[in-house]
Amino acid sequence: MSIIKTVFYLILLIGLILGNSLLAQPRIISQDKSGIILEYIPEFSPPVDLGDGIIDIKLSNGDVEKIIGQPEMPVFMLNIAVPPGSKPTAQLITRTNGKTWSGRLPLFQPDNLDYAHFTLKPHRVNEYLGDIQLRSFAGVNLARLPIYPVSVGNNQIEIADKMVIKINFNAPPSPKNYRPLSITNLHRLVLLNPEQAAEWGYMTTSNFEPSFWPQGDIYRFEIDDEGIYRINYSDLLASNVNIPTGGLPSKWIKIYGNGGFELPADPGRRAPLGLKECAIYISDGEDGNFGPGDWLIFYGRGAGGWQVDTTTQTVRYAMNHYSLRNVYWLVIDPAGSGKRMERFHIEQPAEQTLQSTAIRQHLEPEKFIFGNAIFPGSGVDWYGYTLDGNTRIGFTFYTAGMDTTKPIYLSGRIVNSTYRTTPRIFVKFNNVNIGDFSPEAYTSLGEWKFQIPNSIINEGANNIVFEQVGASNAQSLFDWIELAYFGLLDRPRITESEVGENTVVEYRTLNLSDAWFFDITDHNNVAMERRPSVNIIQSQIKRRLMVVSPVDFKPIRSIISKYTLPNTDVPNLWSEANRADVVLITPDAFFGNLKPLVEHLRRRTPSLAGVRIPVSQIYNYFSGGLKDPAAIRNLLHYTKDYWASHPRYVIFCGDGDYNYRDIGRTYQPDLLPPYESGALCTDDWFCDFTPISDDNISDPLPEMVHGRLPA
Repeated sequence: MSIIKTVFYLILLIGLILGNSLLAQPRIISQDKSGIILEYIPEFSPPVDLGDGIIDIKLSNGDVEKIIGQPEMPVFMLNIAVPPGSKPTAQLITRTNGKTWSGRLPLFQPDNLDYAHFTLKPHRVNEYLGDIQLRSFAGVNLARLPIYPVSVGNNQIEIADKMVIKINFNAPPSPKNYRPLSITNLHRLVLLNPEQAAEWGYMTTSNFEPSFWPQGDIYRFEIDDEGIYRINYSDLLASNVNIPTGGLPSKWIKIYGNGGFELPADPGRRAPLGLKECAIYISDGEDGNFGPGDWLIFYGRGAGGWQVDTTTQTVRYAMNHYSLRNVYWLVIDPAGSGKRMERFHIEQPAEQTLQSTAIRQHLEPEKFIFGNAIFPGSGVDWYGYTLDGNTRIGFTFYTAGMDTTKPIYLSGRIVNSTYRTTPRIFVKFNNVNIGDFSPEAYTSLGEWKFQIPNSIINEGANNIVFEQVGASNAQSLFDWIELAYFGLLDRPRITESEVGENTVVEYRTLNLSDAWFFDITDHNNVAMERRPSVNIIQSQIKRRLMVVSPVDFKPIRSIISKYTLPNTDVPNLWSEANRADVVLITPDAFFGNLKPLVEHLRRRTPSLAGVRIPVSQIYNYFSGGLKDPAAIRNLLHYTKDYWASHPRYVIFCGDGDYNYRDIGRTYQPDLLPPYESGALCTDDWFCDFTPISDDNISDPLPEMVHGRLPA
């Protein structure tokens, strides 16, 4: 366990034992709006002679920084509150030398490196103050400063008698939206300056979008992959959708969906609340009523897919590690005014005509997990195949309608397991060597890219072979490969625009019957043109386009089922009037079984108000209906920042499993999914609300006391 977590849990443990009594803390000399000056007098146990001139020194209420091959350095973690938005700095004002011993500190050499997890970089020799670490903690901006009172060198160990330290807050102006902060015993236990923290108010760290849940009759369905989907009037009848007496006005029909990608792992990133409406096109004979023979279309994505990086303007495939199918919602809303697809063709003369566009084919088989040796089979890093020793593996890509005048690229990720000799891998495309590389460690990016000579690619089947040579004990892990080429617009395509300098470009189909163009750059604001060509302004912003014929519209193959709110103690998770001491996050099937536990919490002294929240409700409210551990974290984050009385305790009611998608096995209920951090499972992550941009600690530090009932 890292030094940070050790100290943190030690503080909490002693707090539970001592109640309201204070821990030994540095003494504040002076404080004002600009900062704090404090005095620290190290307290330590009698040094222990370990032999061979090695002296072991332990600080009272301190810890030991353990870095492989470095001295086991005593450290004291100072916890102070700083104003929200601060960029604090620390300065050593004075240091009074103290006792000395002849000898040296022990070097840290763990017996099993698999069990060693370290988060701190080694401090410089005789550096007395480490880097300040900022954390969110119970509504406070917590600054954690490592203090190193011990000096080593010339076979001598010296520990300071006294250190005087100045903390400059470097705080921005006070926020306009002030929320009062109630100081608790936990604040007084952990913080050096709890009363000063109360002056700055409650710090929120969440970054949620405005919440929205649709009104009217709501129906849920799923889709597998990317495409233009069609829903007929007959589909509504077959699914028992409630059709009003007198007919269904077309304007009442709405489709919602959040896009199918994983939620951001960073609690400081922008995150959705509820559902987002998708633009649709309705064919109703222009009579304003949706009836027999009528239909609608919308753009849908599976779970995961292609993403445009808005910073680099590159397109990458993003796997969803938690869900295999994406969720969409059909809503019949009498309020009307549903979002409709707009047009995007511009009536300006084109400066260039394109009849071929960029096409990508991605292959990412997922068959096994490679991770930390302590927990084989854990993690979210799935791989398709291993290349063991001198071996080869081959794949086939099928191409059609290629423009062989444009460049063709093959890229991918094949990495070294790091436990064996590094091999060399030769890549052959249709029996022609196009490049070779040595795979990087599996912890690195490990990507490679080669250009394919246009003369060797086939229309139809193309064979790709990876041949590994170099050592009989070498092992590589196959992750994914991708073929990128230009395809003629003579058939249905999902493609991307070029990047240009604000020029008007025409995209023209070749003999494609009844072509429909869609601008699918923005999942929820898709635009449409029914014409053989479109003119767009080609800029520095890459756009994704789709061209199909009506015969390529996809049907909804899943059940369209009526949605009802599950059994829950909190019907509106976003209400700022909500109050709870304990949140019990539960699989839907366990809701009734947990009633005795809620009653027990209420009867105890002091009484605790417990609420049961089913996990399906959390997914619907926070991840658009998809299974995603971040949805659970976001719920708890929301309660911490916005509920009138936020919970202090969390109980995860149900077992979980690393294999979120049941890959390579029959269905097994993943009752309450864990979160994978590195190669180790942790529930701490669900209660860690510090934005990654502020966090230089890799281990999660929870802000709520939590536990799991693995039923």
